[in-house]
Amino acid sequence: MRFATKLTFLFSAIGVVFIVLVSYTNYVSNTRALETQIRRNLEEKAFHAIDKIDRMLYEKYIDIKRLANDPVVSSKASSMAQIKERIMEYKSHDNKYASVSFYNINRVRLIDTTGKNIGVQDELKGYWGKISEGSNFAMDIAVSVTLKETAFRFAHVVKDKVAVSFAVVTSRVFIDHLHEITKRAVEHDTVDNSFEIDLVNKNGLILYSSHNKNEILKGISPDWPMIQQMISEGKSYGSTKHTNKSKNIEEILAFAKESGYLDFQGNDWTLIINVPTSQAFASAVSLRNITIIISLFVGMLATLIIYLLSRSISVPIKQLGLAAAEIGKGNLDVRLQVTSSDEVGQLSELFNSMAADLKQYQGRLLAYSTELENKVNERTEKLIGLNRRLNILSRCNHALAYATNDTVLTHDVCRIVVEDGGYSQSWIGLIQDDKDKGILILAQIGYEKDYLETLHLNALTKATIYSRAINTLKPAMSNNIMADPECAYLHIEATKYAYSSTLAVPLINKDKVLGVLTVCAREIDVFDAQEVGLLVELTEDLSFGIESLRLLAEHKRMQSELLSAKEELQDRVTQRTAELELVNRQLSERAAALQQRNNENRQLSKMSELLLACSTVDEACSIIVEAASKLFDGDSGALYAFSTSRNILEAKAVWGDVPPESDILKPDDCWALRRGRPHSILHAQTVLRCQHLGYSMNSYVCVPMTAQGETLGLLHLQIAPVLDKEGEAQRLKARKHLAIVIAENSAMAIANLKLRETLQNLSTRDPLTGLYNRRYMEESFDLERGRAIRKGTPVGVIMVDIDHFKRFNDTFGHEAGDAVLRELGIYLKKNVRNGDVACRYGGEEFALIMPDASLDVAWERAEFLREGVKQLNVVYERQSLGSISLSLGVAVLPDHGQETQEIFQAADNALYSAKRQGRNRVCIAQQ
Repeated sequence: MRFATKLTFLFSAIGVVFIVLVSYTNYVSNTRALETQIRRNLEEKAFHAIDKIDRMLYEKYIDIKRLANDPVVSSKASSMAQIKERIMEYKSHDNKYASVSFYNINRVRLIDTTGKNIGVQDELKGYWGKISEGSNFAMDIAVSVTLKETAFRFAHVVKDKVAVSFAVVTSRVFIDHLHEITKRAVEHDTVDNSFEIDLVNKNGLILYSSHNKNEILKGISPDWPMIQQMISEGKSYGSTKHTNKSKNIEEILAFAKESGYLDFQGNDWTLIINVPTSQAFASAVSLRNITIIISLFVGMLATLIIYLLSRSISVPIKQLGLAAAEIGKGNLDVRLQVTSSDEVGQLSELFNSMAADLKQYQGRLLAYSTELENKVNERTEKLIGLNRRLNILSRCNHALAYATNDTVLTHDVCRIVVEDGGYSQSWIGLIQDDKDKGILILAQIGYEKDYLETLHLNALTKATIYSRAINTLKPAMSNNIMADPECAYLHIEATKYAYSSTLAVPLINKDKVLGVLTVCAREIDVFDAQEVGLLVELTEDLSFGIESLRLLAEHKRMQSELLSAKEELQDRVTQRTAELELVNRQLSERAAALQQRNNENRQLSKMSELLLACSTVDEACSIIVEAASKLFDGDSGALYAFSTSRNILEAKAVWGDVPPESDILKPDDCWALRRGRPHSILHAQTVLRCQHLGYSMNSYVCVPMTAQGETLGLLHLQIAPVLDKEGEAQRLKARKHLAIVIAENSAMAIANLKLRETLQNLSTRDPLTGLYNRRYMEESFDLERGRAIRKGTPVGVIMVDIDHFKRFNDTFGHEAGDAVLRELGIYLKKNVRNGDVACRYGGEEFALIMPDASLDVAWERAEFLREGVKQLNVVYERQSLGSISLSLGVAVLPDHGQETQEIFQAADNALYSAKRQGRNRVCIAQQ
């Protein structure tokens, strides 16, 4: 192929690549600029749309406020006809209103421009919740009960001249008006038909949607998590490009958060606009296609020109070849002397430029090699750290494997930690079993000889690093001793031995603290999570090794004693061997028994601790049964307690695979309750078996639960059968002993709980009537008063007095009077509302506290009590005492005062007013 042809192909290829790069760069730049413009345009549209919504809501807020303050509407003297006329006139001023209503303060609709639901009380939800909390204005979006369509609902409280709320006016605007607002916001856009517009509340609930009306007030916008993230970053409006997973298309999203208008604070809503990128970037795609066609044409023309001009190239090609050879040898400093401005000269310039670029690339490659070497070094350091960790653990495991005693082991570990870990000091101490919990230093590296022994370390000290580790069972450390106020006690020592950080790790084996490992380092901030994890892993192995060495030493000691005894008694080896085997078996059995006893003691201790924290008898029974099911594993049982009448026992809880045949038993059905002491029967015995076992023939134990001279219940246990009869008898004996211990502890705990309940009732209840006493009444009213003031709700108080009560005492005696008071107490308990508090105020006077009760409700309840008590017939010693009548006084907070004394004084005055007016009546306190 001719050189000119090659040159033509070369420059043609370069031209094509250049054109492609320029075209692509131009396309990307135009696309990005277009995307930025579209996003700004969408943000502006979203901002203006939400601003128009705020302005519309502000207008409706001003309208409903103006209607609420209208002289006719806000006057109690206006008739319903006048108010209706004014409301109809108000609605006719703006065709956006679907309806306008007028309610009384109890949510009963009195007037509605549609004429629907008149006299119907609205539910306490929606904007009514905000009105009930004391707000003058409220609005929401909901499906209108009257209009059966989604609408904006505006409500405002109507107050009279003295600012007392007596009514509420509401208006409704169909949410479809948002369509007009959003349409005007995008009507100048060329792609407005593809816009998807949503309006959501602060929780992402869709309030309005131009494309998915089925989700209005039902679903959460799928874009809400992404928008919520941008809002949490402090943005009130913004945009982004994302993929719509449901449609599998790419979209541009813009949002604007509601900011309110003037004194209208807004509702914290957000407007969302979505447009597909295929529509948004249509112009950029068209421009890209035109650019490609033009580029192809220019490329073909350039190829023809290059071919015609390249034929004139001559001698300079040789110089170009020599220079290329120098470049091939690595001499990137060679340059051609350009003497002409033709194509060869231009090629020479390109060659010089290429040589410069190659030199620049060589420099970049060198920099990249340096960076790669740094990364390799960093990774090498990590591998060295990992190798250090493995080396420390490996050497410690080797020391564990070959150590002969705990002193040698701890010294080897201290040495390994200091040598391989790079620490300055290390010591290991074990906790002694004396009362001071002293710490015996077994090994120390980096300290003066016997220095640590002079400190008299102990585990009970609370202000040291090592004691915190021992007491919390977790590593304790300080990465900067001189800056840590809790390590002031170490400042002198740290200065003396030149260390700045310290770490203490407890030695734990099977939840028991054996001692502590303490290490020190000269640098600060040495102990990170990885370093602490390494030392924790090391202490776990060390704890296991120390405990193993102790067991091994004990084993060797015992083995040595056995060998010595064998040498001394060689002549009786056969007899002694048999005896030792017997002893060994007994020791094993005793060890197993001691282990079992230890487990039982732990369970009993835990049960006792939990019983002390119980507040009710039912809680105590649950804890007792849980502990019994663990202590008597495999057995079945039940916990019985006497009923209130004490004629039967009821099963409070059962456990195991063999539940009792009945949950109720009589005291005579159990020999243990008859005899007042534990009763146990083996499987083979049939005489003196308790009747409540029914057909069960298992071995069992019954233990009466007695405390303070009173039998409170019964602990019944059925033993799971075993093949060995002798073993079954021993098992029964052990179970009986344990059951007695549980019964004694449980009975005392239940007795204390019952005594506590009795004392609680005595402190808050009147012993004669069973009602609350006056002290409890005052505490309850103070509590309800504070709650009512916070919530703005009323509290009713009714004072009750028995008419002519002295007649009962004088005619029938004081015991008959007490009978009247008891019957009235029972009557009041049955006829007060749930949540009301009935109390004996003093003598024959009673008081009722009625939370959330208005004056009308309290008066109706007082009349109900007065009429109902007439049906009460009190009989004392088979003699009717006659009918009872009541005088009652009613007062309500806050109508009759704010303070406790004011309310009760007002109710008491009303009571005496009822007595003065002839008794057997209800009087309301004067305001």
